[in-house]
Amino acid sequence: MITALQRLGVRMDWEHSGAVLAVHGTGGRFTLPPDIETQPLYLENAGTAARFLTTMCTLITPPSAAAAASVVLTGNARMQERPIRDLVDALRGVGVDISYVKKEV
Repeated sequence: MITALQRLGVRMDWEHSGAVLAVHGTGGRFTLPPDIETQPLYLENAGTAARFLTTMCTLITPPSAAAAASVVLTGNARMQERPIRDLVDALRGVGVDISYVKKEV
């Protein structure tokens, strides 16, 4: 999740000899990673991170007024089987254009 957040423009610093991770806010503005088309946000098997980041990615500012911000979140094989339909349906209900790359779960 740390790597995914950093790719979205969130700055973090380890403090107190690595005992504390300070996360610096972005004011609700996140950036589209330049390599997102070839490098999706990979979350291994982190279901909580996937749900948080799915919602957070709806706040990404598109690169231009004419372009959409498109982000792919993925994980390991088991992660791709885990249900996320309730969240996707809720986001669609508030107007988010979201789709599954693979099977809807």
